[in-house]
Amino acid sequence: MSHPKISAIIPVYNTSKYLEKCVESVINQTLSNIEIILVNDCSPDDLDHSICSKYQEIDHRVIYIKHETNLGLGGARNSGLKEARGDYIWFIDSDDFIDINACEFLYSLAISKDLDIVAFSATSHINGNINISDKKYYYYSRDISILDQTFSGKNFIDAASLAQSFHVSACLHLFKRELISNFKFRENVVHEDTDLIPIVIYNASSVYCVKYAPYYRLLREGSLTQTEMSIKILTDKLLCVESLLQYAIDSGLLFNDPLLNYIHNEFNNTKNIYTVFDKKTKYIESLFYSINKAFVEIPKNNIKLKQDKYGGYKSKYLDSKIEIDNLKKIISHLNRELNTIKSSRFWKFTENIRKIKSLFIR
Repeated sequence: MSHPKISAIIPVYNTSKYLEKCVESVINQTLSNIEIILVNDCSPDDLDHSICSKYQEIDHRVIYIKHETNLGLGGARNSGLKEARGDYIWFIDSDDFIDINACEFLYSLAISKDLDIVAFSATSHINGNINISDKKYYYYSRDISILDQTFSGKNFIDAASLAQSFHVSACLHLFKRELISNFKFRENVVHEDTDLIPIVIYNASSVYCVKYAPYYRLLREGSLTQTEMSIKILTDKLLCVESLLQYAIDSGLLFNDPLLNYIHNEFNNTKNIYTVFDKKTKYIESLFYSINKAFVEIPKNNIKLKQDKYGGYKSKYLDSKIEIDNLKKIISHLNRELNTIKSSRFWKFTENIRKIKSLFIR
């Protein structure tokens, strides 16, 4: 096969019931010059191995990787990235499927405009039937205000967040390999794209968003998006924020940076989940209250600010030195709060539970 235009990376774990439909939707693409990388992440279902082996035998474009150690969805995607040779990368979950002409359309668009990332929409379904659900979470549409125009990654985060159309699922983006290969997903965690994908987008020179919805997400009991909240998932959400925070530290983000606003929102979301989950004590709630207080009061005490339309604060007078000093104070405060949580009885008490559940939560 000549140099592939797209590498489709498909992690496989306990999805034999849906795997063939997924692989068939990729193999039969109208764009034939692609490679399909199947990564079996120690699936307990022997049928997964049989199906992957079958497609490797019948189609020379299929590459089959079988892990000896379970690394989670992030680890499987990392293995696929190491092997990938395509100009662009598409992460596809093994219980989902795509339109037959999706690769041709997205690749043509990406090449014609020399894009780092193409962002698109998705639709949910149940066993092939489009799910008409009243839950917004299951729809990944894009607001008209961000369609059919090229943004820098930083500006895209800003505009998409303002339009409530910033989706962090890796599956809803076509990435230039030269960009995405500079990053790694966190391994053995839930929702591993929540922190990485915003960072990848942030580093993109060109992002183009389309209304087109070539991706079909399966709603099924037991999938990651349907898994009941647990200590493992809550912990991973907290570590996700920590990962984003470390990136903010390393990058020296200014206070009004769109990515920092995203980090703040993730803190708020995690705070709300913890508060509901841990109803018997106000301990977690008080910690996150202190975090939110830092985001508001520290900058107010040092510089005149105005609140923007989506909850952040922007400088009325741009003084980068003052902004950087403010950010350092906020980051220092957040780190203290994270360390307090990790040294708490709550964290230590759940350590063994997290280790056990990590073997089962997918």
